[in-house]
Amino acid sequence: MEKIDIVYTWVDGSEPEWISKRDFWAKKEGFEINSANGRYMNNDELKYSLRSIDQYAPWINNVYIITDNQLPNWLNTNNDKIKIVKHEDIIPSKYLPTFNSYVIEFCICNIPDLAEKFLYANDDMFMLKRLKPDFFFSSNGKPIFRFFDKYELCDDYEKQLFNADTLVLQKYGKSIGLYPHHNIDAYIKSDISNCCKEFSDSIEKTLNSRFRTSENISRALYAYYAILINHGVQKKLINPIKIHSYNKYIPFSSKIIRYINSRIAEESVYIGADKDNYSSFLKNKTTKLFCLNDNELTSDVNRVLIKDFLEQMFPAKSSFEK
Repeated sequence: MEKIDIVYTWVDGSEPEWISKRDFWAKKEGFEINSANGRYMNNDELKYSLRSIDQYAPWINNVYIITDNQLPNWLNTNNDKIKIVKHEDIIPSKYLPTFNSYVIEFCICNIPDLAEKFLYANDDMFMLKRLKPDFFFSSNGKPIFRFFDKYELCDDYEKQLFNADTLVLQKYGKSIGLYPHHNIDAYIKSDISNCCKEFSDSIEKTLNSRFRTSENISRALYAYYAILINHGVQKKLINPIKIHSYNKYIPFSSKIIRYINSRIAEESVYIGADKDNYSSFLKNKTTKLFCLNDNELTSDVNRVLIKDFLEQMFPAKSSFEK
């Protein structure tokens, strides 16, 4: 069987040295960090994501973990599958330090010895069912990209999608215009490398952003590009109800909508890290991937509950732990 790796990005946002470095650069560049703290918090999600991989995708070849000179204290680095990648190993020094995940994602193809086919995941993404490679790659080897409905430019993330979409529209006269699922994705390394070369001038601007801004380009560019050159398969998922369409007018609507979304979604579920709704998706037997997103709205109380939930979901210690 052809080798398929998985790549994770991971950071311990509670480490004092890392916080000091982030705060220094945020102040120097005038970036407000209060609303972004949730992006960097470590709640040991990676441990449970790796447990899910160990349990449901034992065919994974190597596990690459990209970090800023940090390591989880529970990680078994003696496991031959574990490959630690430091930022400076793949990101040119002129862009470092960086606190922008897009910068890291636009340098993934620089990982030495990374397999041509690989999966990419954030540490808060998990498998819920036993999956085969054909869940991620079509019969002719093309990565399958999962999308929901069209984006609406309602926040910075959707603007970043629009920026990526605009690039392929200008190049190929077509755009995708869809909201990608927020979960484990499949990629072809050479396609990513070619994409970065094709749009190098525009990507350069994102690489120079130490923190995310609305002017950045989303890594959805990889999916849009692959589909438009016929190197990727587009798959439409059931459309979730957009929370921002109602939460200004109906109290507690976000919790209600997340619950509804978790019940109707197929294959891939993204749900906010909220104790009132993060387990409801389990009742949907079609769910195969889920993401418990830790963001600026997540409380420390919720993080404790989430960790307890993940321990119940994945109680068996994996081969990736000491």
